[in-house]
Amino acid sequence: MRLSLFVLSLAFGLCSLAQPVWVNSSSLEDLYPEKEFLVGYASLEKNSGPLIVALDDVKEFAILNLGESLYLEVVAASEGAESEFFLPNSISKQLLYDGGMVVETYHDSINQVVYAFAFLKKKELVKPVYLELTDELKQVKKGLDQMESDGDVDARTLSQLSTHLLIAKARSEVLPKLGIDNPVVLKTAQINLYDNLIAGKLSNAKKSSTLSIRDRLNIMVQSIVKESKMNEFQITPITYKNTDLVSTFSGYLEDELRLILPMQEVEVKEDSKFKLISSYWLKDENVLVAFSLKQFDGDEAVKVFATESVFIPKSDLLEKGLIFYPDERHISRVRSEFLLNQANGGVQVDLVTQKGTRRLVFESGDKLSLYVSATRPVFITLLNIWDDGTQVLMMENYYIGKDRINQAIELPFEWNVKCPCGTEYIKLIAEKNPLIPMLTEKNEDGFKVVVKDFQENIKGVRDRQQTLQGSNKNYYFGESHLVITTTQ
Repeated sequence: MRLSLFVLSLAFGLCSLAQPVWVNSSSLEDLYPEKEFLVGYASLEKNSGPLIVALDDVKEFAILNLGESLYLEVVAASEGAESEFFLPNSISKQLLYDGGMVVETYHDSINQVVYAFAFLKKKELVKPVYLELTDELKQVKKGLDQMESDGDVDARTLSQLSTHLLIAKARSEVLPKLGIDNPVVLKTAQINLYDNLIAGKLSNAKKSSTLSIRDRLNIMVQSIVKESKMNEFQITPITYKNTDLVSTFSGYLEDELRLILPMQEVEVKEDSKFKLISSYWLKDENVLVAFSLKQFDGDEAVKVFATESVFIPKSDLLEKGLIFYPDERHISRVRSEFLLNQANGGVQVDLVTQKGTRRLVFESGDKLSLYVSATRPVFITLLNIWDDGTQVLMMENYYIGKDRINQAIELPFEWNVKCPCGTEYIKLIAEKNPLIPMLTEKNEDGFKVVVKDFQENIKGVRDRQQTLQGSNKNYYFGESHLVITTTQ
């Protein structure tokens, strides 16, 4: 997949007097082929303020977009929980700067537009990623050697080593995206060796001294309290992956935490600004629960104090009758509420079919025509979200310019409604700047299916939009949706 990275350096280059060739973004592939380069291209209308402010705004947009793009690459490389340990806000800037990013800027004083272009040789990014890989493996080796020297199997240490190994796996799996496929460089054998050693020690620990779910949570809480030195937490819902979905397992864990925290002299306060954020994934024969203690200012996380994870065998959950998959009825309700809750940030966009907007019933095979109107120039992305949660990318970054605002524009595509039958949604996302390309895979019917979970995908878009608008009041975005029933 083409990496569309919108990037800027911390230091501004001098604005060129003559228009650089890269201002015409269509020529970038010829100048910087994707096999060799990561490239970033950004533009922004300059307002009446100082030029340096416009450049700074573009920089913030670009860095945020870059982080999301890298994150998508890691999701593609490492399916599952591993990608959670390769988050944009922790690696994007450092990796770029270590990789020798070069940035050029240009100010079009006639049209009052600021442009920025950044490029980075893929091979230059290999080194910092590789260094992170080796550092994590050193932590694993050090812990295993210490455990061998002491002759003791420590469940808490094994949990920490498992986290380091997950991080190492994520780094190893992203290197092929940068053109590295040598198993020696990827440390494949070493990772597999440590994986087996840790699994074996965990198995022996379970045989010699079975740890209950409460014991495992207690070890995790002790670690977080010791690292953070906090005496009050707010417990948030323990969700499935990076969504708002919960299960009976979620409720059980929350109840256990409310019992354990006071024993560690931690007060559970519903209004505390220190929140314990938790999510869980299925990992082989275990459920991995990841915890982060974060400080919040309003709805924004401003600091991470501690992170920890715990593995709980599926068999332990089954013995207690706990269900770790979210209930389907709950999933459907949350999906509906989530999609119908539209984000609006400065532009009104409306989506209409040839049958209008209400009581839309289509038979399988019917042609669907869509019309969109916007009050400001925007880039349009369309998602078709099926009854089972599958997201089909219908259209990406279709531009509506100033000459076409405030009028119904028929979108230029052919789309025939097709079962699976039931209720589905068409979600329109509009932004002032192009949306970062979504990672997709073609299914057997030729549809471009978005890889991310639908709620995680749209929540990520909305969070990013809010952040961008918070740093630039001229930024705008909006959403619209349609609910369609498909029949045979």
